[in-house]
Amino acid sequence: MEYYGRSAEAMRLLHGRNFRDALVALRRLLHETHVSDVEYDDWLRGAADAYLQLEDPLGAGHIYLYLHYFDLAKSAFSRAAAPLDLAMALECQGSFVEAAELFQANRRPVQAAVNFEKGKRFQQARLLMEGVVELTRERGDPYAQALALLNLVHLKKLSGEPISASRAQIIEALRLLEVVADERESVSKLDEALDCYHLIAQVGQEQRAFENLSEGYLNAIRIHRSRGRLLTALRYYAGIASIGVEWGEAHAVATMLREASDAVRKAGTLYANYYLNGAAHAWVRAAEHNMAHNGPPEMSENALLAALDCVNQLNDAKGVSDCYAKLASLTLPEERLVRYRQLHAEAQSERRTMAPIYPPSELLRRPIRLLPLWRDDLVEWELGDDRRAIVKRIVWDLGYHDTVRRKALNLVLFALSRANDAASYQAESIELARVFAHLQPKLALRGLKSLLADPVAEVRAEAVRSAGIANNVAGLSIVEEALRDPDAGVRRAALEALGKHSYPEALDPLKRIYESFGEAEVQRVALAAIGKVRSFEAAEFIFRVFCAGRPEHVQAVAQQALSGALHPEWKEIFKSRLATETPEVKARARFLA
Repeated sequence: MEYYGRSAEAMRLLHGRNFRDALVALRRLLHETHVSDVEYDDWLRGAADAYLQLEDPLGAGHIYLYLHYFDLAKSAFSRAAAPLDLAMALECQGSFVEAAELFQANRRPVQAAVNFEKGKRFQQARLLMEGVVELTRERGDPYAQALALLNLVHLKKLSGEPISASRAQIIEALRLLEVVADERESVSKLDEALDCYHLIAQVGQEQRAFENLSEGYLNAIRIHRSRGRLLTALRYYAGIASIGVEWGEAHAVATMLREASDAVRKAGTLYANYYLNGAAHAWVRAAEHNMAHNGPPEMSENALLAALDCVNQLNDAKGVSDCYAKLASLTLPEERLVRYRQLHAEAQSERRTMAPIYPPSELLRRPIRLLPLWRDDLVEWELGDDRRAIVKRIVWDLGYHDTVRRKALNLVLFALSRANDAASYQAESIELARVFAHLQPKLALRGLKSLLADPVAEVRAEAVRSAGIANNVAGLSIVEEALRDPDAGVRRAALEALGKHSYPEALDPLKRIYESFGEAEVQRVALAAIGKVRSFEAAEFIFRVFCAGRPEHVQAVAQQALSGALHPEWKEIFKSRLATETPEVKARARFLA
């Protein structure tokens, strides 16, 4: 291959002890991040040797960290007098207590506490976290204070203390999260507000407190619905419903599923009856639970009447009959029982055609996964704006693909040697954007957002290109913001990146972009991306756009998407819907026949 000759020349320079030129040649080779481990690791070992011979142990240390040569990395970082890098190497090696002591000595209490916890030194971790709580309070950062309090509660639990001893900290953390969420919502920082509500829900789940759990979930649902993300909100409904059923909170589950049904029906989608049917079953479970625990019969009556309303809407004859039978079995005044028996008899002889129930896709029935933020976000708070510190951790993290780790290592080595001028800073920022594209969604979002505020248009454009590579809704939110950038080049990059987001989770944001941007090209690209999602919800949205006949500039895109590989069942549903459309729409839709 092309790099073989360059590799041989670099090794010749190295063996000839021309370390400076050898390092230049090897650094160029290290950008070939796609080669095999054997070749790449040889180059790395050669580069590390060159760094050491040139009295630059810091570069060698990060290379050894990539290779997981931890003893050599520790030696290099010690020689370079880089205590925080040395602490990181100790943590990577699993020497958690030593790492904690070094972090503590260098005023990194959060990372010190994390490592003491990993080293089973819970009491030392707890004392440090108590100090972090005070530090966050002094700095007036309520979100960080809430995170520190939650970490403290966790450490007290590990120390063997009963949960009752942490009640005050839990209440204070929840109060702070509510305050921060309100503040973030008031300035339209909705993704950041969602972090708060996710934490509230997680606290509720861990403490088995349904009130907190539902507060977190329902506020998250409210935010997603306000942003036109109904399909995303349905996954939150699925999450709280599954937990609520498990915890015996059938009454609350029924109420939420009825709310989901109303929201879906209002949006004009087909699966409102699925949620209505779920609400009916939940109301019946609530009534049965109340009866089994000798609750007031009126409560069971109310629950069954709510179920009856649902099954009547579904035209479910058996469901109606069963509800009246259960109502007639309650301990109620005789005149009401007589009426319920009479209605039960009538329902048994009734013949109804039940409304069709179309379940949503498997993705929408899958509960949303809430990531544990209290530790990672607090570590990020301690790191502040140190983007290099984030990248350094990627170098050794085997959770990332080797190509990502190699790009991160190249960036670290570049940052160690770059000149302190505007051109070098711009080059580093562009490389940062390329690395951030491959990080976990939350880290990617924060890193790319910081670059999107860069005054240099090319840096912003590279951040947007990276957001196109990051196939997750965090990347798509960057693209959406960049579509409004004042620089035409950044907007072009955003448009190109937009078309790459064509996966089920992207559907809600793509719909919002389509509906909120008036530019013809943005709408065409967004609708084409929706057409590639290949879910019924996406096809249904395109069908509605097609039937509306406007705007004209997207009709060709809509027709192309609908005439593609539609599932036969979906095609039949759309053909039946055409019966209520105008002759003009029917004529344009002949391709569905």
